[in-house]
Amino acid sequence: MHDDSFEDDGALVPETTALMPAREANIEAVRDSVADLAAVLPTRIEAAVARALESGDGAPLPRQIDDLQRTVQGLARALHAERLGRIGDIEVLVDLIATAAEAQDRRVAALEAQVEQLAAAVGALTPIVEHVSEKLDRRVRISVQTEPGAQPFGKPAS
Repeated sequence: MHDDSFEDDGALVPETTALMPAREANIEAVRDSVADLAAVLPTRIEAAVARALESGDGAPLPRQIDDLQRTVQGLARALHAERLGRIGDIEVLVDLIATAAEAQDRRVAALEAQVEQLAAAVGALTPIVEHVSEKLDRRVRISVQTEPGAQPFGKPAS
């Protein structure tokens, strides 16, 4: 490589000529450092990655992931079992409510039947009550008419 800054009319400046060996030594030191890093750096990177993948207790990341997957699967199973249990509870509640509603329907039907029977009995008693009422009215009228000085029932005395 040729650098024009070190030439003056085609000749090298004496100060730059004196710096050349030191420059070459520095370049050689950099080359040695690069070679050392190239030899050591892959193992250092591997070690750093391994440390990064380990937890505080030193367990490797794949094992941590497996543990986490097992934990999540256990939680999913527990959640599924809880859900099934709640569905079972709801089924029992629905059955209880349906049974109670059926019993209530039977009670209402029985009460309706009793009301119909009472209505029929009242209907049957109505002519009898009317007949008795008419007889009582006649007796009251007869008794009022037979008493001396009595006014007919329901009419004011004058």
